[in-house]
Amino acid sequence: MQILRIEIYKMIHQRKLALGVAGLALFSLFLQVGFRYQGRNPLTAIARRGDFDMELVLNSINSTRLIVNSCYYLFLPILTAMIFAGQIAGERSQGTLFGILSRPVSRWSLFLGKFLVSTLALLAVVLFFVGFTFLVGCVLFGAHDFLSSPRIFDLLDEYKSTILSFETGIYRLFITSLVLTFLLLPTGAIAFYCSLLFHQTHTAMATSLLIFYGSYVLQGLGNIEWLSLFSRIQPYLFTTAMESWMYVFYPAIEWGEIIPRAVLVLIYTLAIMGTGLVQFHYQDLTE
Repeated sequence: MQILRIEIYKMIHQRKLALGVAGLALFSLFLQVGFRYQGRNPLTAIARRGDFDMELVLNSINSTRLIVNSCYYLFLPILTAMIFAGQIAGERSQGTLFGILSRPVSRWSLFLGKFLVSTLALLAVVLFFVGFTFLVGCVLFGAHDFLSSPRIFDLLDEYKSTILSFETGIYRLFITSLVLTFLLLPTGAIAFYCSLLFHQTHTAMATSLLIFYGSYVLQGLGNIEWLSLFSRIQPYLFTTAMESWMYVFYPAIEWGEIIPRAVLVLIYTLAIMGTGLVQFHYQDLTE
C-alpha cells in the first residue's frame, strides 16, 4: 500500500500530464462551442439531410461522442504514452530508481504498483475528458433524448438508428469511458515496456507511439481488397479491437461484439506486461 500511495502522489504532481489534460479539455471546449454556434458541422448537416428534429441529433450526447471519436486515435494515445512511458525511464533519468530499489520492496510489487497507478490515472483522465465534454454539451445544448447509432454518420440509416433517453445516454457514456480505458491498455503496456528499454521518457514515449500508429496504418491497409495479407492480420491488431467501443451505442449494447475484442486486448496487455515483468526482475537497472 505504501508503494501505491507514493506512486499516486507522484502521478498527481506530474505537471506535464496536468498540462496535457488541460489542453485536451480546452480542445474539447472549442469543439463544443463550434458545434453550438457554427452552422456548418457534421451533426447539423445530418439533421438537415435527414429532416430530423435538430435536438435529436445536435445534443450533448452526440456531440460528446463525435469529440471522443475525434480524439481517440490522436490525443488519448499520446496521453496514454505520457502516463506509462515515464514510470521506469523517468525514475532512471532522474536518478531516483536506485534509491527506490534499495528499499525493502520487491521488484514485482514496484512494477505492478506503477502499472496499476498508471491505469488508474488513465481511467481518471478518460472519465474527466468524457465527463467535461458532456457537461459543456449540457450547458450549450441542454438535456434531451438523442438519436443513436453505432457510428455518428449512420444516423441517416433508419435500420441502424434509434431514439434513446437522455438518462440512457449518460449511462452509455460512462460505459464508454470504462471501455475506452480498457482498450487503451495495450498502448499503455507498450509504453510501460519501452520505459524499461530506454533511459529517457521521451524516447520511450516516441517509440510506443510509433508502434501504435504503425499498427493503425497496418489496420488501414487491411481495408484494401488487393492487399490480402494485411486483411488477414487486421482482426488481430490491437488497434482494430480499439474500435469496439462504438458497439456501446447500438440500440442495445452489443456485448457479444465487445467481449471477444476485449479478450484480444487483455491478451496483448498480459503478454507485454508479463515479458516486461520478467525483464524488470533480471535487468540491471542501476547502470
